[in-house]
This record gives sequence, structure tokens and C-alpha cells, in this order.
Amino acid sequence: MSSNVCEKVKAQSQIVKWNVIKTMIIVSISFVVSWSPINILTLHGIFVGPTTFTMVGLYPAMFLVYLDICTNPFIYGLKHEGVKQELARLFS
Repeated sequence: MSSNVCEKVKAQSQIVKWNVIKTMIIVSISFVVSWSPINILTLHGIFVGPTTFTMVGLYPAMFLVYLDICTNPFIYGLKHEGVKQELARLFS
């Protein structure tokens, strides 16, 4: 019986581990996609100088940064069962 319990604990631990890994991959991809444009524009502005390209692209790039900041809580909330349960408890 104890080996059965041990196997269940190991299986649950493995599920939690993969869930955390998937969450970190999603957050990392979101970070790179959201922050790359502003960094590219900044480097372009430093090395080339302010141009129409940097000025026009600035606000959409800033929007992506703010969007990334706003989406992180939702990413964590959708991926973790504990957060889902707590939100359900708060809103019920």
C-alpha cells in the first residue's frame, strides 16, 4: 500500500513540475515578444538617432510592454490550480 501512495505522490509531483515548466516557458516567450520591440527601437535610437521609425513605433512598442505586464497574472492564474481555487472562492 505504501508503494502505491509513493507512486501517486511521485506522479503528482511530476505533474506539478511540468506545469511550472510550461508556465515559465509561456511567461518567457511572452516577455521576449513583448519587450523586444521597445529594445530594438531603443538601440535604433541610440545608434542611428531619432527617426520617424523610432517615433512611430514607440507607442505600439510601449503598449506591448504594458500588455505583457497585465497578462502575467492571467497566465499564472490560468495555469495553477491553487490560484484558480482561490479566485473562485473570492468571487463566489
